[in-house]
Amino acid sequence: MKQGIINIFLLSLVSLFLLNCGGMQFGSGSGVKSHNEDKKVEPQDPSSPSLPPVINPHIKTCEEDVSYCPTEQLCVGGYGKGRKIYVISGYGDLSFTNYVKGDLADIKEYTGIDYDFHIGTTFNSTELQNLNNNEYDAIWFISTEKTIPSDLLTVIKNKVQQGVGLVLLGDNGQYSSQVDYILKNTKPEWNLKFETNVYDKGMQLVAKGNSGSKILYEHLVTSGLYKDVSEGNTISYLLPRDSSKPSIIKDTNKFKPIILNSSSHISVAAVEEELSNGVSGYSRVKMKNDKIIQRTLMHGGFTSLFRTYDKWAWKGKDSSTPLFFYNIACWSSGSY
Repeated sequence: MKQGIINIFLLSLVSLFLLNCGGMQFGSGSGVKSHNEDKKVEPQDPSSPSLPPVINPHIKTCEEDVSYCPTEQLCVGGYGKGRKIYVISGYGDLSFTNYVKGDLADIKEYTGIDYDFHIGTTFNSTELQNLNNNEYDAIWFISTEKTIPSDLLTVIKNKVQQGVGLVLLGDNGQYSSQVDYILKNTKPEWNLKFETNVYDKGMQLVAKGNSGSKILYEHLVTSGLYKDVSEGNTISYLLPRDSSKPSIIKDTNKFKPIILNSSSHISVAAVEEELSNGVSGYSRVKMKNDKIIQRTLMHGGFTSLFRTYDKWAWKGKDSSTPLFFYNIACWSSGSY
């Protein structure tokens, strides 16, 4: 009798134990709280090595570490909306002008970046005042052989000194004379020029990164490039203006080659630098470490903007040229 009572007691204990185990296993679904539910779950430390690093271009740049390079077009999905560039085309050929209008419309559609477009280098007082007073995030200048008016140069220089981005698009021979003059007068300390004395062929490059070709460098403006991007004909390139003096071309911290042509000359390059004055009248100016950042891109072959179906050109089926210029718009305007 006593043994039977003991067995019944032990059986009850076992049943109670199993019931509690069931509550732990199924949690609140069984009507019994699990031990884990009583504990406060702390969020995982974002710096934990088990988590992938957060890619933040404001902390580390693509040029410093290629693992920080975006793998798709910059300003994808209209991220650049609210930014605006001012494009001046000194090269007034009618067909080319129409091509550029189409290119700028594409840039706006795919990046959200708006634009004003001025044909020629002649500005009346109202047009010049508009350029001077309105808040543009970048100025693009497509070169030709004509002289650039001094009042226009003054406005461009003042804009650049306040942190506005600058894109200089030259070409072969005399067609780089205007952008070379702007470069000389806005950045004289760089000791840099568009070389126009020789015709240099073949800005032809393949895929993203160095890819064995050694002619395309990692930079934000090459983000997502997956096909050829090329001017494909005669172009200018960048050299020290005075070979006996220091040139920014030797400053690897600032001067970033982007495209080498087939003769291994630098045909496209970018410079990002802090401005010493640290003051700007623009609300959307690019900032880093509480300093104003000014960005300049120099390109030796503006005929990349032709909208033809040639393999290398804007509409070519094997061309990443449009994506390249979307990135240039995004980068130069400070959208990224």
